Amino acid sequence: MTRQVLLLLLCTLPACDRGADRVVRVEMPEAAPGPSLLEQEPLQNALRELTRATPKPIRALEVVVTRERVVLQAQHPEERDSVVQFEYAAGAIKGPVPVDLRGAGELQHNLFSLEDVALDKIPTLAKMAVLRVDPADGEVTRVVVRRALPSDERVEMRFFVKSPRRDGHLDADATGKPLGEG
Repeated sequence: MTRQVLLLLLCTLPACDRGADRVVRVEMPEAAPGPSLLEQEPLQNALRELTRATPKPIRALEVVVTRERVVLQAQHPEERDSVVQFEYAAGAIKGPVPVDLRGAGELQHNLFSLEDVALDKIPTLAKMAVLRVDPADGEVTRVVVRRALPSDERVEMRFFVKSPRRDGHLDADATGKPLGEG
């Protein structure tokens, strides 16, 4: 991890040699991260900012949520065969950035409307995912929202949980209903 380093010139301390400057390196902890985007209010703010920045109509390919950022990949409104990415992190929006599409599938079959997904259920489902995988030490590392292709056309949310003992996931449908054990 990157740490800020503070260099202090300590020539006024009694232990200093006469007239000599001493440099002491003190490591400072990283600045505390902002509020987790897996919590209700920060997530709502991030999604509001992202949807404001994204050209309408929003036809999403994928949404990824972590504690630090929300990434939205959506169809370019004028170039129907292309996708652009917007990212919300630390209160700022980055994008649009072109997305390199790969694979043999048709873009139109992969797109979905953000309005059809209960993104507001992410914080509750994240807590449920931790409880199912490892209540003591589990942590949601990311949430991915996209179509479950090629096996299914429905839009799903997958909550990835990491812990020292066991990794796992929780899947939910677009309405926020859990889809069994992960």
